[in-house]
Amino acid sequence: MFLSSERDMNILQVEPATNWSGGVNQTLILSRALKEKGHKVCIACCFNSPIYRRATQENIDTIFIDDKRIWHSAKIVRNFIKEKDVDVVHTNHSRGHSIGLLASLFLHKHILVVQRSVLFKPGNVLKYLSPRIDAFFVNSFAVKNILKRYLVKEKKIFVIPSAVDERDFSSLSRKEAREKMGFKEKVIGCIGNFSFYKGHTFLIEAFASLSKRHNDISLVFVGQNTKALSEYVKKYNITDKVNIMGFRKDATDILKAFDVLVVPSVIESFPNVILEAMMVKVPVIGTEVGGIGEMLSNGRGILVKSKDVGRISSAIEYVLNHDTRDMVERAYRYAKEHYTIQAKEMMCENIYRMLIERKR
Repeated sequence: MFLSSERDMNILQVEPATNWSGGVNQTLILSRALKEKGHKVCIACCFNSPIYRRATQENIDTIFIDDKRIWHSAKIVRNFIKEKDVDVVHTNHSRGHSIGLLASLFLHKHILVVQRSVLFKPGNVLKYLSPRIDAFFVNSFAVKNILKRYLVKEKKIFVIPSAVDERDFSSLSRKEAREKMGFKEKVIGCIGNFSFYKGHTFLIEAFASLSKRHNDISLVFVGQNTKALSEYVKKYNITDKVNIMGFRKDATDILKAFDVLVVPSVIESFPNVILEAMMVKVPVIGTEVGGIGEMLSNGRGILVKSKDVGRISSAIEYVLNHDTRDMVERAYRYAKEHYTIQAKEMMCENIYRMLIERKR
């Protein structure tokens, strides 16, 4: 099969997620960028899911699958591949991987790309070793190393960092964002859906210690299910200093209003919120886990050990009391060079074409 560099590709993204996350946002903005380059793009997703609603708003084609009915969804995807002469099937999340792999069995014309963006051990190692998979796209070298540990061939693994589309940011200035949010004190912020792996409780402990020495600081949490942190906040008697905002569509506006972003994760691959902070020039403190070191090394942020409450507290205090303009400018320049959606789209497009040429 030959696909010249001039021909547009027919690309199917398989995205079965029923909630919104950084990974789902990556599927959306990559699909948008590929469509803008002239490629035919369709997203296989669940009806009325967040990505379905966003894709519809942006006039990206969709077909419906059911995240709980893998075989049924695989049949839908398989029929679409054959009817539309699809060149690329790019799967997202574990169930998307299963759906795409089943749909592609004994169909040899298209390439099958599996997106892997988490550090957890693969649940079913055998499906990662299938010869039908042409490539794995991973968002960090940390994820690449996990796949290699489970015997995935290195030549199949391509590191393509997550990206941001600056057009999704509002034009609000930092001052306007602070006024909009009503922030008066120095704001320590954390954006991320609640789970143990995100390390929220370690940040609360660090903040509780800091608040005894500083009266002019507050802590803000943004993300799904973060209301679950309320009891932990009460334990430290800091309820009046902590604002748990829950899920917000205007999270990037809130981010602009932070004095520092803290990413206290215990396990993490390549958090999108760090990319966003780099782009809006907010200093970042992150734990030395997964791909965070890849993002914040060489003075682009401050790295601390995971679960080390004392180090987290000291790092926050340092940022609040020192001039961080050089650090944030360094981070901004690096993000503009490496983490734009245009850079990601070009990498994906080139690898798609290379893989298709291999199938000739």
